[in-house]
Amino acid sequence: MKEAYEACPEDMKTVFQLLAYSGSRLTHVHKMLQSFDERKIIVDGDVAYYPTASFSEGMKHTFEVFFCTLFFKKSSSLYR
Repeated sequence: MKEAYEACPEDMKTVFQLLAYSGSRLTHVHKMLQSFDERKIIVDGDVAYYPTASFSEGMKHTFEVFFCTLFFKKSSSLYR
């Protein structure tokens, strides 16, 4: 995992981290980032999640993408 992260292009490291932290599928994370709305983030202590049920297709369901609140604070400039 560490070697893959280090080999990852700099502009993709945030996406790589989000995939690793959340365990979500790339297609769901991609859709989340395309339509990202910071107001939809739900924070519960040190954990945050973003609703993604509307991104489900066929047999590939998703409900939320979970991530650490520190990850979002560090990466929020990506979405502005």
